[in-house]
Amino acid sequence: MSRLAVVLAGPGSEHDAVLSISSLLMSSFQDFRVNLFSELVLGNDILSTWVDQDERFVWDAKFEEFVANSEAVLILPVGLLLTEYSLEALFEALQVPEVSVVRALVPSRHSSLEFWDAGFIRAVGCENSELSARQSGSERWMDGAAIGLHYVGQPAPRVFFRRGAADRHIVDVNVFESAPGRIPLGTFMASRRRIRAAARRIKVLPERLRRMLSNG
Repeated sequence: MSRLAVVLAGPGSEHDAVLSISSLLMSSFQDFRVNLFSELVLGNDILSTWVDQDERFVWDAKFEEFVANSEAVLILPVGLLLTEYSLEALFEALQVPEVSVVRALVPSRHSSLEFWDAGFIRAVGCENSELSARQSGSERWMDGAAIGLHYVGQPAPRVFFRRGAADRHIVDVNVFESAPGRIPLGTFMASRRRIRAAARRIKVLPERLRRMLSNG
């Protein structure tokens, strides 16, 4: 069975669903299966014809059976696009100790991408997973733009990945205890001023030291 179970979640158009799947197929990580729902085929069969010969795609599977042997579960909103290494970054974020689900937010959208520990879902039951994750404090939030997530029609954020040993891509991921917010501009500017002032003091230290020695 596949390491990753992907559920493409609506609402959304078939056009957006095709684009989301296209970004999934261009991922560096390909060990997945995708559960599609008939509601996504809105009067035509573009989507069903496209994936008909790919055994990784199934239709209207029961959730419990679909995730039975997976390592992780990705809830991918229709219209959300991944980058080549977004899945690797999500797997890395899920490896943080005591994390059962990572939610990635994208600016101006209410729905979030969800990346679940499938073992956690099986242990507590699908119907109890949301409440259990919240009560246990094991849900984490991250900025989706940091791993290149964006919706159809939005510009793709610039993302930089560095290569590790054996050409494995290493992704630096920041995971938050709760939904992240922006640093206030005033706080940011004040920090910059303090850093610059400290740098100026460091530059003049050698001159002061020479004066003290000459006076001694």
